[in-house]
Order: sequence, then structure tokens, then C-alpha cells
Amino acid sequence: MNASNLEHYLPGFAIELDAQANILQTWPNNNFIVSSNKRRKKSFVSYIHQKQRDTFKLFFELLLTKNKKSVKVIQLRLVNSNKEEKWFTLELKKKSAAGCILSATEYKPEANEPLPISQLHKLNSFKRFIENLPFPFASCTANFDLTFVNKKFKEVFGYELEEIKKYKNWFSLFKWDYPGQEDEHDEAFYTALSRFKENPNSKPVLLQRQLVVKDKTVRNVDIHFNILNDEIFGILEDVTEKKKIEQELIKSHDKFRNIAEHIPMPLITANLDLSINFVNQKFIEFTGLSLKEVQSFEDWHKYLILSKPEDKAKNLKEYHALLKKYEQNRNMVFPVLRKKFKTQKGDIKDVHLNFSIFDNQIYCILEDVTSLKNTERELKNSQHQLRALTSYLQKIREEERKFIAREIHDELGQLITALKIDIGFTKKKVEKAMPEIGERLNETMQLADKLIKSVRRISTSLRPSLLDEIGLMAAIEWECKQLKLKYGLGYNFKTDDQEIELKPEQKSNLFRIFQEATTNIVRHSNATHIKVCLQKENGRIFLLIADNGKGFDLHKKSSTLGILGIKERVHSLKGDFDIHSTLGKGTEITIKLPV
Repeated sequence: MNASNLEHYLPGFAIELDAQANILQTWPNNNFIVSSNKRRKKSFVSYIHQKQRDTFKLFFELLLTKNKKSVKVIQLRLVNSNKEEKWFTLELKKKSAAGCILSATEYKPEANEPLPISQLHKLNSFKRFIENLPFPFASCTANFDLTFVNKKFKEVFGYELEEIKKYKNWFSLFKWDYPGQEDEHDEAFYTALSRFKENPNSKPVLLQRQLVVKDKTVRNVDIHFNILNDEIFGILEDVTEKKKIEQELIKSHDKFRNIAEHIPMPLITANLDLSINFVNQKFIEFTGLSLKEVQSFEDWHKYLILSKPEDKAKNLKEYHALLKKYEQNRNMVFPVLRKKFKTQKGDIKDVHLNFSIFDNQIYCILEDVTSLKNTERELKNSQHQLRALTSYLQKIREEERKFIAREIHDELGQLITALKIDIGFTKKKVEKAMPEIGERLNETMQLADKLIKSVRRISTSLRPSLLDEIGLMAAIEWECKQLKLKYGLGYNFKTDDQEIELKPEQKSNLFRIFQEATTNIVRHSNATHIKVCLQKENGRIFLLIADNGKGFDLHKKSSTLGILGIKERVHSLKGDFDIHSTLGKGTEITIKLPV
């Protein structure tokens, strides 16, 4: 550089520096730095106070690389070889690709005047800030040559600034998926630059690109860039892992959609605010409703059939209550909600709503139980009809037994008694003349007596006359005595002092229940004693039958015909039946009937 034309207006001295800030020469009025011929190639930085060296380095870098708007004046504290310190104002006088010439003018701030803070201090602080950012950062000139990359940029992508400084070098790192993608990039990029020039306050632009890093792998990068003073600043976010997760989520979502569309049951998914975000085709076919028509659970409730209008709000509260419980216990099992609704075609459907929540998504499968409910109703009706028929048949059978018992006792008994009288009369007439015939007639009379007893026994077993003549208490006590006589079964019978007033149907069924229970005891229990209690308590009839037999396993024999018969009789009387049995300790049957 030829600096002779500058000498006449330099108030202090001039310094010529090369591109590395080494001193090439100094000239006139230099009374602080020694003559240039002794200091050639010495770094000018060595004359700068240590605290300001970083500031000068940034200043010098900007002088050589920045445009016309760069800072060209700086105040520095210089220290010479004699340890003398002075403040100087350094101002750019001339610049070239090989270096620059700075004029140095002594600067004397007043005692109370703070030292001037130049823009370089701020730039230096900013540079330190972006150097330590936790994400990659780069800047380039208006002609797209890189001027700066921070530590994170080097760490993530592996490149030093010098390796990719030129535009053609760093632009070659982009990977294009198809031939026209590069042209699309250029159009988007230059359109954004034009917008920035027209409106500097425009929002930063985002470009999503693929970048080949130094280890030859390809990374997905989001580039956020902006322009300040004709310099382009870019923040590069490595979103490779994020993209992988997004792709997996997309695949998972597509897989779910595919499965959801092919399951044979209506399905909806919703957010935790109960807004519905998906319905499958089966739901649309089943209900006749599209997603637009049921965008929330509130919309869905418009089609529910409820007994009262306020029940709609009650149902929504029910959902919110379930969600609140879920927030408190993420492992809870949701109850199945049973609803009835009307489809777009006007069909009434019974539906079970089966809920589950995963990853803050509500999944609800609708189970159409209309046919099942109809079958249940038909089955219940059938059961009612069968029980009514059973009750009717039992009533008819009891009436027939009563009629047959009466006919046997009255008609057959009378005929046998008359026959016995005739045999006795004939015996008196012939026994003297014909002793042998008399003896035979005597045997015939004994046979007639046995026949009369059999008729009474059969008549009583069909329908004890005590049941109709005296009452249930006497009939049960008589039956207990017969059990003791026939089988040696001891008993303890406890009852009220007065006869309990019962309807004929209750009286007959309770007696038959007692007979069925004692028959089972005699046949199966090996019991030696029974306890019977017939009382009226708290407006209900109470019958207890207990034995001290061997007992049995209720799980294996709870459905025997004897027990089922007792249950059906109790059910026909609208009563309660309970049975307990312990192996080795006996069995206890309890029956409670409304009066």
C-alpha cells in the first residue's frame, strides 16, 4: 500500500497492517510506537491492552469481511515496549484485500467522562453469545459466502468454517430428493430475500432441507434465517430424530386407521376435552352419522334416548367424572356404559360403550347389544311364563292330589269298610258249620284291615288331612313324628303359640318344601337329628330346616333337582331362599316369605 498521500493530514501516526494484523510499517508523528523498520511483521495485537484484544480482533475481522456499513472507528488502550499506556482512536483510512491502514489519534477522555462503548463491544458480546448457543448458527455475506459458524455448528455437522466458507462449497452439501427440488429451494429462498428487502421486519423464514454432514450421513435440518444489515443469519436445527419419530407416528397412525377401518365394530377416538377426532366407516354405517355431525360428545348425546332432558347434562358430567378419575389413576379400568340411542334411520339401538385411554387419546368401541337385549327380554318373558306355568301346574297338581286323596279316603275307604262288615257277618253265619271257611274269612278280615290302613297312608301322603283341617304347624309336626317312627330321626320343632294365617297356596308350598327337604335329608345326609323352626318375624314367614348330617359341596350340588324344586316353589311365592352346607357339619335351609 502507498500511504504517502495520507501523511499530510494524520494528526498522530499511521499503521499499515496485513490481513493477519501484523505491522507492515508505521510513519510520521509516531511518538508512541517505535519506528517501523524495527517492528516489521510484529503483531499489532501485542500493543493492545489485554482486556481489549478480543474487541480489536472482532473489529479487524469486520473491517476485512464486512460491507460499507461496518464499524470503522474504535477507541483502544495501547501499551508500548516502555509499559506506557495511552488511549487512541483508530480509524480506517484505506482497505484492500491485503490489509488496511489505520490512523491513530490520541484520545483523552475527561476525568468524569465514561469511556465510550462502541458498537464493537456489543458485537463482541453478541459473538460470544452465539458462539455458545446450544444449536448450530451461521452467518454469510450478501454474496452468500459464510463469515461465521459457532461451536455447535462444528459439533453437529463436523465442518470448520474454512472448509465450507465459499458459497459453492456449503451449497453442495444440500441433498435433493428429485430433480426439481433445487429450483424449488431457489425460488423459496430468493422470494424470502426479496420480502426481507422490502420489509426488514418480516418474520424469519423456515426452510426444511437435507444436509450431508462430514461423516457422509444425511441429516434433516430446519433452517430459520433472517437478514440484518445485508448479512444473512441462520439457525440450523437438526431434526433428524424428530423426523424419524414423526415418520413412526405417521406409520403408527396410518396403521391404526387401517385397523380401525377394518374392525367389525363402530369406533370413535376423542381428545381429553371430549372433542371427537375420528370415526370409522362402521360407525358411519351403524349410526348414519359422519364426523361433521358428531364433533364432540355433546353432539353425540343429541341422539341418545333419555328419560329426561336434564339427563343429557348428567351423562356429560359422568364422562368428565371418569376423566378426572383417570387423571388420578392412569391404571383404572373404565366401566362399560349402557346407552340407548336413535339412528338417522330411526332405529332404536342398545349400545355398550367400552372406553380406554392411551397417550391422551380416548378410544371408544360401540358394542351393539340390541339383539342381545331383545333376546334377554324374550328369555325373561319366557322364564316368567315358565314359572307362571310351573306355579299353575303345581297348583293344579296340589288340587288333584287333594281330590285323589279325598276320593281314596272317602270312597275307597268306605267301600273297604263295608266289605269288612259283610265279611264279618258272613263269618258269624258259617264259622260254626264250616270252621275252615270261618278261618279263611277271619284272614280276609285282617287283610281288609291292612287295606284300610294302606288307603289312609296313601291318602295322607297325597294330602295330609291335618293340613286342611288343623293347619301347617300340625301337619309339619305330624310329619316329624312319622320321620321318627319310620327312620328314627330325632327332631326339635319350634313354632309360634298360635297358628300362622297363610294362604292355601303358601300353606301347600311350604309343606311340600318341608317334605322335599326332609326326603333329601333321609336319602343323602345320614343325619340323626333335624331342627325345624316355623315362625312369623317382622311381617315375614320364616321357615328353617337344619340337619346334623354329613353336608355337601354347594359348588357341585347346588343345582340338583331337589334344590331346584325348592327354589322354584319359593320363587313362585316371591320369597327368599338360602342354603348353607359344611362338610361334616350338616346343612341348613332358610326360607322367608312375605305374609
